[in-house]
Amino acid sequence: MGKPIFNQKSIDRISSPEQLGDFLQVTTPAIWSVLAAVLLLLGSLLVWSSVTTVESYAAGTAEVRDSVLTLTFDDPKRAENVQVGMNVKTGDYETPVLSVGQNGDGTLFAVAKADLPDGTYEAKVGYRSTQIIEMLFN
Repeated sequence: MGKPIFNQKSIDRISSPEQLGDFLQVTTPAIWSVLAAVLLLLGSLLVWSSVTTVESYAAGTAEVRDSVLTLTFDDPKRAENVQVGMNVKTGDYETPVLSVGQNGDGTLFAVAKADLPDGTYEAKVGYRSTQIIEMLFN
């Protein structure tokens, strides 16, 4: 006859009924631990993004003279969002905006009362707080 096509050991193993009731193991504990780590990471990212906020602000240079703070904004597009009642922040000091106006040359400015020494300060007005999760779904 000739040489058989299949190895006899392989034929015996396939035709053996002993292992027919055994479960086929598709995953290992290592795969389950990797899956658990990925799910934990995704859950942590979801919680972090729903708690953390990012503040949008208009920054500029503030001049204080006789307890009156006048803030001139660097970016006119962002300055359009500033309204009366929002807080001006200069370092740790914070005070509400009393009025918003526009110079003759079109520069926007805000005025507030400030108990700071006379001088020039870097200041900003936060006009919106956005949660990170809102950024992901918009």
